Amino acid sequence: MGKGCARAGGFIYPWGDDFKIGIANLATSPRNKTGRGLMPVGSFPKAVSPYGVHDMVGNIWEWVWDYYLPYPNSKFKSAAFEKKHYILRGMSYMGVGHFNKKDFQKVVAMKSRASFREHLNPLAIRRILASVALKTDQVLWNGFLVLNRQNRKKQKYKFDLP
Repeated sequence: MGKGCARAGGFIYPWGDDFKIGIANLATSPRNKTGRGLMPVGSFPKAVSPYGVHDMVGNIWEWVWDYYLPYPNSKFKSAAFEKKHYILRGMSYMGVGHFNKKDFQKVVAMKSRASFREHLNPLAIRRILASVALKTDQVLWNGFLVLNRQNRKKQKYKFDLP
């Protein structure tokens, strides 16, 4: 991990210590599940880190190919550490799930913190990719072959799931 991504320069959020829901590409209410949709990098200049890194919160999740484990020297315990879940970071424009209006912004703020890690079961990753593929692409699970319908170009990705 480079300096630009390391704990947002000591801030809670990449842009500072105060959470502002409209500053990054995040769903702005529990009713608006898709936010603004996927946006080009640089569309949210107020959310840039002190090191000039864009979109560390919002726009897309960073799907980390590491298991969800405790940080070194951490005393925090979680049953999820033993389940071989993968890590997600950074929040997506897709929202955070089903919360009432009162709790929604608190949950988004908490999950947007620079140190926050979500975890996901590998089978859930397959389901997510498959549902996206049904809408946009054809996916063959032989190494993850994608046929993009717009340009009819085949791309092969190495994506070995356990």
